[in-house]
Amino acid sequence: MTPTEGSATSPTAPARDTADAIEAEFHDHIRFILQREREEREQLDMAIREQVLARIQKQGEAIGKQMTALQEQQKKIEDQWRAVMTIADNQSSQVQGRIAAMADAIRKGAEPIHEYQIHVQKLQGALQSLIQSVEQNGREVAGVATRALLGGALGGAGAALLIFLFLHLVQQ
Repeated sequence: MTPTEGSATSPTAPARDTADAIEAEFHDHIRFILQREREEREQLDMAIREQVLARIQKQGEAIGKQMTALQEQQKKIEDQWRAVMTIADNQSSQVQGRIAAMADAIRKGAEPIHEYQIHVQKLQGALQSLIQSVEQNGREVAGVATRALLGGALGGAGAALLIFLFLHLVQQ
């Protein structure tokens, strides 16, 4: 292009084209820098997301392992609890069996004692009757003995008096 072809009419026009070109280049450069910053930010965001996702995945795996371990412990605890309950039930059954056997033995052992108590009560009744008979006989014997003694004494005194009188009469 030549200046005579009508493209440039004033001497300030090339300067203006240069300023416009510089401004356009500056804007392009700014857009390039902003585009590059945006791409770097997106790459940085992607890297951060990947790191966060990796951490979340690791923590998820760790939590999964802990949950598995807790489930295994829970199963062990439940198994041990069942074993303890089985042992407790067995021991309870054994104790109840022993208590029932002891109660039966006590009942069987108490039967002779009960029979003995019945015999003792009968013997006490017979003994009481015997004691009453002995007391009554003792009173009767005491009465008879008293009468016998009194009779003997009176009879002996009467006999002595008769002997005394006989002897007295014989001496006279």
